[in-house]
Amino acid sequence: MSFNKIKGFDFKRLTEAVKTEIPVIMEQSANTAKNHFLKSFRDGGFTDENLETWKPLKHLNKTRMRAIKRQKKRYDQGKSDRWDAKLGILVGKGHYLRDSIRVARIGGKGFLIVSDLGLGSSKDYAPVHNFGLRAGRGRGFKMPKRQFIGKSKVLEEKLYRRLVTKINAILNK
Repeated sequence: MSFNKIKGFDFKRLTEAVKTEIPVIMEQSANTAKNHFLKSFRDGGFTDENLETWKPLKHLNKTRMRAIKRQKKRYDQGKSDRWDAKLGILVGKGHYLRDSIRVARIGGKGFLIVSDLGLGSSKDYAPVHNFGLRAGRGRGFKMPKRQFIGKSKVLEEKLYRRLVTKINAILNK
């Protein structure tokens, strides 16, 4: 018995359609993952099953407090669409850490999202914050874990739903 056709279903057409859609699906999935990780900075925490907010800063200097108050005032007046109550955490003036998140590789078997700020230098900035490692001179101090990138059940579910929707669209053509 041939499995090429069962009750008029054309497996060869399905296989070809899926092969052509894989690069599109992978690119869309990689961008969805990147956006999920960028959302950590807006939310002030990482979402695995639920949002786990970052530990607040111990202190904010006067300059930082004035900047936060100024931004809130602009938001309240409708002059800005950005306001984050946790502005002081991992989001400095330049947004370097947030902007370092990128799609490093997309392939047939998956994709890789990285934050490479500080990697390879004496300041491993991204991993220190993401995993809560030791930082500073000498023995340094233990940085609180403020994860912004990693495995997420919410993200996996989002990617799974997108894949099922795409496959259903191919089957219904």
